Amino acid sequence: MGRATRSCPCWRRSSPSCRATRFFTPLRPELTHNFQLVMTGMRHEHTWQQALLAESLAQLPDYAEYIGSARASVGGLAYYLTVLILLDDPSTAHVPAQLDELAMQASLCVRLANDLATHARERAEGGVTAIRIHQDAATATGLDHRAALADATSRVTDDLHHALNRLSRLAATPSTATGLPERALLRMAHATCAQYARSDFRPS
Repeated sequence: MGRATRSCPCWRRSSPSCRATRFFTPLRPELTHNFQLVMTGMRHEHTWQQALLAESLAQLPDYAEYIGSARASVGGLAYYLTVLILLDDPSTAHVPAQLDELAMQASLCVRLANDLATHARERAEGGVTAIRIHQDAATATGLDHRAALADATSRVTDDLHHALNRLSRLAATPSTATGLPERALLRMAHATCAQYARSDFRPS
C-alpha cells in the first residue's frame, strides 16, 4: 500500500468511499462485462423492434432466446453488482460465480415482472415482450385476442412465481460469509417486482 493511500484521511476513517474503491478494483472487469450484456440486450431489442416494423417475423426471437437476452437488458446485472461493491462484504470477491447466478436469477424475475406490467405499452410502441411472444403463439393456434392474452399472462405469471421461488432458494444457501449480499439481492428483486405489480414505472 502506498504512502499516499495510508495517509488518506478517508482510509484512516475506513470510510465507505475508500472501501468501495477497494472492492471496485477486483470486480471492475465483471462490472464492465455486465454493462456490456445490458447494451447487447438493448441492441437485440432494437433489432427485434425494427423487424416488427418491417413485418419480418422470421427475425423475431422465440421465448428462450428472448429471455436469455432480456434478463440482461433490464439492467439488473450491472445494478446488482454495483450494490455488491458498495456493501463492503470481504467475501464477495471470492464467490463471483455464485453471486452471478443469483444476480442473473434476480434479473430474470425483474424482467418477467416488467413484461407483465408494461406489455400493453410495449406492444403499442412496437416492442417485444414475453407476453407478446406467448400471445402471438396462442393467436396462431386459433385463439382470439382476449383468450390469447389471458393465456400469455398466465404463462408469464407462472414463470415469474417459479423464478422468485428459485431466487429464494438460492439466497437461502448463502455462499458469502455473512449472507448479506444474498439477502440484499433478494430484497431488491422482490421490491422491484412488487413495484411493477402496482404499476408501470413509465406509463404511456
